[in-house]
Amino acid sequence: MKLELKAIKHSAFASQETHCYNAALFVDGKPLTIVSNQGHGGCDDDYQHPKCKLTNEEYRAKMMEVCNHFKAMPEVEHQSGTYKFMSQPSLEIWCGDQVNRFLSSKDLKRMMKTKVVLHCTADNEIYTIKRVYRPVNLPQIKQANNGHTVLNSLDFEAALELFTSKK
Repeated sequence: MKLELKAIKHSAFASQETHCYNAALFVDGKPLTIVSNQGHGGCDDDYQHPKCKLTNEEYRAKMMEVCNHFKAMPEVEHQSGTYKFMSQPSLEIWCGDQVNRFLSSKDLKRMMKTKVVLHCTADNEIYTIKRVYRPVNLPQIKQANNGHTVLNSLDFEAALELFTSKK
């Protein structure tokens, strides 16, 4: 099952305990549902996407199939400070992760326009140099910042993976 969250709209000012967002969930390339959250700490809401051609019963059955897809996954370990816990993946957690990825992507793109963005493997930190990246300067940047990966020189998805590994 291929899940994609598209047309994400995020409201930073309205996000309090959770992300305030609205997005379209596509399953296997077809629109299924609109997922949203008010940003006050409550659960996500979902309703049938206007372009979804399923009947109400078929829609609910497909949503149950999506939920069962997550229930079949193994539990995932999380850590908050020194506290470790396990949780079962769910559509709501997955959507939150996709919104986080969307926001991180926007942040990284904004940074990369005006700065050289570096990832240090030794401490898993992100550093920036306030200068516009030019590929011709890559050897100089690498020499001056030994042990750092220049995110600007990577494929964007690979750079995003390193950028989000810190968060």
